[in-house]
Amino acid sequence: MSRTDTSVPRFLACISALIATTASSCNRQPAPTASAPASPVRTRTASERHPATTTAPSPTIVAVDGDRPHTVTIDLGSGVTLPLVLIPAGAFTMGDEGALPVHAVTISKPFYLGRYEVTREQWQAVLGDDPSDFVGEANLPVESVSWHDCQAFLQKLHQLAPLYEFALPTEAQWEHACRAGSPQQFDVELERRMPDSAWYEVNARGTTHPVGLKQPNAWGLYDMHGNVWEWCADFFGDYPADPCVDPSGPPSGEHRALRGGSWNFCATFCRAAARNCARPDERYNYIGLRVAAGTRK
Repeated sequence: MSRTDTSVPRFLACISALIATTASSCNRQPAPTASAPASPVRTRTASERHPATTTAPSPTIVAVDGDRPHTVTIDLGSGVTLPLVLIPAGAFTMGDEGALPVHAVTISKPFYLGRYEVTREQWQAVLGDDPSDFVGEANLPVESVSWHDCQAFLQKLHQLAPLYEFALPTEAQWEHACRAGSPQQFDVELERRMPDSAWYEVNARGTTHPVGLKQPNAWGLYDMHGNVWEWCADFFGDYPADPCVDPSGPPSGEHRALRGGSWNFCATFCRAAARNCARPDERYNYIGLRVAAGTRK
């Protein structure tokens, strides 16, 4: 499948039957409108990938909350930064009627999470290439990256800021951060407000959009709903029924988890609990990432 293919791939078979049934009437391939055409789309070739030339600057702490920085900004060089927000530890109810079983989860330690989805300019600052199909603004979310591509990005990022252990968030960390202390789902009332907080099939007009334009959640995170699906660390699999602490998914599997929905999916897939998955070597122009990090050593 080419990178510019925006059809719904076979990984949607991973979604629960209830979500798939609910979403059957959704148009997952919105066509660009004449009044707002999609951004140009391109396919990067291997010859366009260049080695990164960044150095290893020290992270800059821009706000402090108690004994831990509440927000840190990682300097990626050339004026490009990566802001991270400290997510508190806590307990929440994970899942919903479309992601069963609903179960109690405790996140035992605070962790950092990217304020925004990783952008084209951040990816290029770290790895020296830009794999995205959608071009235009530098702060569009990077997409067309595989799970394995993300591991290379995270490894290089750790070299730039060795005080932090970077990773993709687990599904539990992601949902905890997305809910931001609220038990609410994207129910009917929330869906009415969704155009204010998400880029999805109704308003995206066939393209990604610069990060940070929609309203953030209560913990200051942007684009947790829509724009691009976000890779998670976990293998995709069934939830446990019992309460658990810091779950990290099944020990093995064929697919990795995705969260958040995207520009070409309907509201159902943008719920806090909605799940999706893809093989770790697959690349689509509606899949990107958000960085997580361990607390400062």
